Amino acid sequence: SVLVSQKFQKEGFRSAILKGQGNALWYPNPMHRMPGDIDIWLEGGREKIMAYVRHYFLKASARYHHVDFPIIKGIDIEVHFTPTWMSAYPDNRFLQKWFAEEQEAQFANTVTLPENTGTIPVPTPAFNRIFLLIHIYRHFFDEGIGLRQLLDYAMLLNQGTTEKEKAESVRILKRMHLLRFTSALMHILQNVFGIEGKHLLTAPSEKEGDFILQEIMQNGNFGQHNRNINRQNGKSASYFTSKFLYKTRFLTRYPRETIWGHVFWIGQRIWRWHKIKGVGKKVAECTLLYGFGKYEIRVNKHLDEIPRQHPSRLPRRHETVCLRGLGTPSKHNGTDTHRNGKAPPACIHHP
Repeated sequence: SVLVSQKFQKEGFRSAILKGQGNALWYPNPMHRMPGDIDIWLEGGREKIMAYVRHYFLKASARYHHVDFPIIKGIDIEVHFTPTWMSAYPDNRFLQKWFAEEQEAQFANTVTLPENTGTIPVPTPAFNRIFLLIHIYRHFFDEGIGLRQLLDYAMLLNQGTTEKEKAESVRILKRMHLLRFTSALMHILQNVFGIEGKHLLTAPSEKEGDFILQEIMQNGNFGQHNRNINRQNGKSASYFTSKFLYKTRFLTRYPRETIWGHVFWIGQRIWRWHKIKGVGKKVAECTLLYGFGKYEIRVNKHLDEIPRQHPSRLPRRHETVCLRGLGTPSKHNGTDTHRNGKAPPACIHHP
């Protein structure tokens, strides 16, 4: 996390590490918390961040809130445009506005990791009381809740908070219609993880809590044993159908999330398909440009050996762009030239 955060800082992005090592500091022994992937929230917005990511991975496909950035072998990195989302449009509009208002404090909040590993920027406890609960909420409707997520939230609440801070958290959660889920979570944290009542955000609901706890026990950690969803092929019609029907089961308890969730989910699939199709078309055009001699490009190195340009200096209209995987140009001595003596127009330099 330290290396990733410092790298983005050097590239001109302020950031905050979501979950992960920041959460580990709430534990009596931070080394006891098993890490997962690295989630990092960057400043700058989707377009700027995607331009940077596609500088390294041309076909990178974004979801609503993040894009995968496998720049380090063996480590999953998710670069976030926004920490999370709500399916209901009015609730999500409120949430994204709240994120925008709070981002300065999150990027400026740094903590020191154990054993002099370094410092990283992490969200504040007040921010995490909202963000982490919504993150668990999202997992409940999609992948399944993980025990590590519940334990993280238990450790967070165990840090203590003032009544004023607690009231503000409840106000925000109520505005997004999350009090039922919050009361269910409070029941689980109190009765399974032993959190004292004085640390709970709301009064616990045994009925709602037992329902969610039963889902967790049946479906396994992070929903790995959820037989209601066909995970054999994540792009198959049976997968989409099974996931649609699985979410519909929660209609009576969470009608707002269930109805809006279907609309949001379908809309995102269409949006992602359109984006992926557009990127594929650009790659095809680029391949034709290099592969069929529309321009004679003279280089003294193979494309794979040419250093990539920094995204802060995107190619101008008549500059050559060197992209991995677009074929090998004609090999000649000298510099890049067009057959009429001018530099060829850039292939792709931003999404």
